[in-house]
Amino acid sequence: MTVETVFGQQQPEPEPNVPDAKCQAQDYVEPHKDRASRGLAEVYARCRAFDCIRFELPARSHLTGFVLLHASSTIERLFDDHAPMVFKIGFTHNPAFRWANSRYGYAHDPYDRWDAMVILYLASNPHGPAMLESALIDKYGRRPGCRNINRGGDGVKVPAKAVVRTARNVLSDIGPQAAASSKGLKRLAECSLSNAERDAQTLLSKKMKLSLPIPLETLGQGKLNFPVLRLRSWAQFLLDRNLWHILCGLLSPDTDREKAILRGFWAEFQRHSPQHPVFELGLPLEDTVPMVFHGDEGRGRRRQGWLATNYHSIIGRGIQAALDKDAREKKRGRYVKLRCNYIGHSLTNRFGHAGLPKAVYSDPEIFKAVLEDAASEALFMTEHGVFNPRMGTRYMIILNVVGDWSWLHKAGGLSRTYHNMEKAGAKAKAKPKAAAKAKKSKPPKEPVGICHLCRAGQKDVPFEDIYSRQPLWLRTMFQQQPWIAPPSFARLHHPVGEEASIFAFDIFHAFHLGVGKTHVSSCLAMLSDVTAGSNIDLRFEALNAEWKSFKTGLFQPKLTPEFIGWESRSDFPSGSWHKGQLTTDLMRFLEHKFEQTDLSGDIMLQKAAEGTCAINQCLRLLYENDSVFLQPDLARSIAEHGLQFLRRYSFLAKRAHDTEKSLWGLIPKVHAVHHVLVKLLQDAEDGRPSLHPLCFGVQQDEDYVGRPSRLSRRVSSRLVSTRVLQRYLQDAYAKYVSSNLIVPS
Repeated sequence: MTVETVFGQQQPEPEPNVPDAKCQAQDYVEPHKDRASRGLAEVYARCRAFDCIRFELPARSHLTGFVLLHASSTIERLFDDHAPMVFKIGFTHNPAFRWANSRYGYAHDPYDRWDAMVILYLASNPHGPAMLESALIDKYGRRPGCRNINRGGDGVKVPAKAVVRTARNVLSDIGPQAAASSKGLKRLAECSLSNAERDAQTLLSKKMKLSLPIPLETLGQGKLNFPVLRLRSWAQFLLDRNLWHILCGLLSPDTDREKAILRGFWAEFQRHSPQHPVFELGLPLEDTVPMVFHGDEGRGRRRQGWLATNYHSIIGRGIQAALDKDAREKKRGRYVKLRCNYIGHSLTNRFGHAGLPKAVYSDPEIFKAVLEDAASEALFMTEHGVFNPRMGTRYMIILNVVGDWSWLHKAGGLSRTYHNMEKAGAKAKAKPKAAAKAKKSKPPKEPVGICHLCRAGQKDVPFEDIYSRQPLWLRTMFQQQPWIAPPSFARLHHPVGEEASIFAFDIFHAFHLGVGKTHVSSCLAMLSDVTAGSNIDLRFEALNAEWKSFKTGLFQPKLTPEFIGWESRSDFPSGSWHKGQLTTDLMRFLEHKFEQTDLSGDIMLQKAAEGTCAINQCLRLLYENDSVFLQPDLARSIAEHGLQFLRRYSFLAKRAHDTEKSLWGLIPKVHAVHHVLVKLLQDAEDGRPSLHPLCFGVQQDEDYVGRPSRLSRRVSSRLVSTRVLQRYLQDAYAKYVSSNLIVPS
């Protein structure tokens, strides 16, 4: 348990009658003491390295009430000695790391200059410090200078059995008469310890209504007996609770405005894609919400995969960068606003569908059943919709399936993906005799191709011609089906002959976690060669010092050859990080670095600088303009900057190849980026609005995927899918309440 402080005056010397902090701490941690803890001893040893971390602890035998009294009196004394002061109350597993780490440590806080950390309490489990934190924040959270935002204790998770046992203990302590004022305490104490999770879920969800009323349905019988949340159930809930405005990007219900927004969307969509069959279905488009379906794999128990799928509306409340720009320019809001869906909590604007561990969804039959259920629900909502006596009938239509390329490959059963890319390196390493023998035995297979939309990667249709505004693959769009058997989602409504267009590329994964990483890593490798230093480690140390001083964000890992995936000069740098924001930060750093460096003697660095500036401007325009439909002039500007980057990238890849340098590898994701940019340019030249590429971006969905994935690590593995969806609905209920979307009963 810690209190971090910024003192308003110099810290006085301790009074003679105050016991020495080290002696108090040693009562907890020295091996010869009773009930000593090895873990606490390690914590104490690390903290001794910092003069600004000190211990003021109660005696080990003190009860809970005395611990709270001790902590309160210590904080009051700090106020008496140092007021005015800035302070924060919290608990941590590693005080030394929390103080000193370069990512988010108090010693490196860019806003408050913290002077000291006072440790008030040590324990070998987190539950006592969590309750103490909550009690102290409740008491001191309103004092001037407090930096606490949350109420405390929210970081600790316990099993349902522990909750039931605690409820029984409290009930026995205070008695039934005092417990009668609590509506749930007595009923929680009556839950069975042997089936605590089941009984607690029944109590919280069904009796106390502390969960969203979305029923769990099953995929089928036997091996398909797994739960899902159906789209029609979500739609009925949103309609009955007057929450349809969430799907239209509004903060509060407004039926007329909701209808106007949906009419505006479909009017623009008809200009964008007049051949889409949605306009032949006879639907009331002012009551029809455009949706997408997303899937991805998170990390579950023991680092095993966890499949999380969800639906969400294309229309939302915007992108933060665009809202900030509008605020700076003092733009007035519009009645009919069509913005991308990036603002708000993922528990309120993403609607869960399924959650399965890898051991389950690796079964093709089960995985197919999940996709079949999602597609069937999409068709039901398009053909039948949901009805409410006050609101009428409302519909949804799934326009696209989105996610990273791996997910598109699995969900579509695609036979043409990045998996089919020819690996020239493997051919070069083959033994000459073996290669000659193989050549005589049978002719080489024709390359299958890497793209489900076109024939790029096949013979005479290179995907590497990213320098072209009219690549050869453009004439091969939708010529061949990208699957052996049609997937479930091929039943969704789509333009005739363009079933593959249902599966949309995601610019976030294609660039920030693909081409951008390769470009950044290659630039850093090139810069290291022109940086002062007698060896590569010293040169990267110099680059790292500049990177740290740039201060782009809280997460700034050290720049090393291993970090950029360049352990030897024969390796193509590809980046070892998995955070898209880090690619953005490094791209900005590179632009700054290139501006400060004389590049006149190196044509490759000149082209790298031009490409970096071009793609930064392209992404800046994308994120600062969050309208669902981009008008032709803006779409053309975005496409031109992006294509300029690809031309520079192509030049650098060829020059590196010609000079025998392993830099700027032509990975398959360059083709995905090329597709997105050429589509924008085509729409602009035809004079029609473009559907914003970020409508298919998945940053917000990545946040959603992490939530059930973490829940899967905290529940029993026996009924993991059921327990995860139950707890997800409880978490979502709490977020709906805190967001003032529903009023608790």
